[in-house]
Amino acid sequence: MVSLFATTQPDGPCGVFTDALRNHPDIEVVGIGANGREVVEAIRSTSVDAVLFDEAYADLARTIRLSAEIPLNSSPSMVLAAESVTRPIIVKSIACGFDGVVSITDELRLAAKRLTDIVNGDERLVDEPLLAELQYTPGLLVRQLVCAGPIDREVMDLVGAGLSDEAISGTLKISIQEVRNRIEGLLTSNGLSSRTHLAVARASHVVIPDFT
Repeated sequence: MVSLFATTQPDGPCGVFTDALRNHPDIEVVGIGANGREVVEAIRSTSVDAVLFDEAYADLARTIRLSAEIPLNSSPSMVLAAESVTRPIIVKSIACGFDGVVSITDELRLAAKRLTDIVNGDERLVDEPLLAELQYTPGLLVRQLVCAGPIDREVMDLVGAGLSDEAISGTLKISIQEVRNRIEGLLTSNGLSSRTHLAVARASHVVIPDFT
C-alpha cells in the first residue's frame, strides 16, 4: 500500500486523477494541498510514501527543495503528474529533482503500478537512457552548490549572471586562465557536466525562508 499526498487543485485534471486513485486497492490518498507549508510537512512526514505534484506545481516542488533544504532522493518520493510522459517532461522532472513521472491519462491500473514502482525504487529517473544521451545533470535546478572560497563564489555568481570568461576576468581582475581553472573546479566539486549547467544551477538557486 502506497500512502500518497497530492499537490494539486481538486477540480483540475490531476485532482480528478488523484480522486480516481482513491479507488485503487494499492493506493491510499492521505491528503491534498497546494500550500507550500502543507507540502513541506508531507514531504517530511514518515507516514507518506509519495508526494504527487501537478505539472503546474513543478516549480513549487523545485522551490520547496531549495527553501526547505530537502535533499535529492529524500523520503517520501516526489512524483510529477503529467498528461503524458514525453522527453521534455522527463528532462524537466530530472532537472527539478523528481524521483519519477506518472501519466494522468494512463489506465488507472498502469498509473498505480508506476507509482508503486517509483516508491519501491524499481523505476528511477536517474536510470533514464535520455540522461546519459544528453549528458544531463540530475537535479540541476535544485542542487545545493558548494565552492572553496570567496573568489570561487564570485566566479560562480558571475557565471550565473551570464558573464563570459573574459568579462569575469575583467570584473574580478584575474586572468582568464584562472577563471577557467576555477570554473573547472566548480564543475568537478558540484558534479556538473558543463559551464552551462553551472550557470543555470546558480541562476536557479532561489531560497524562500518562509518554507522552512
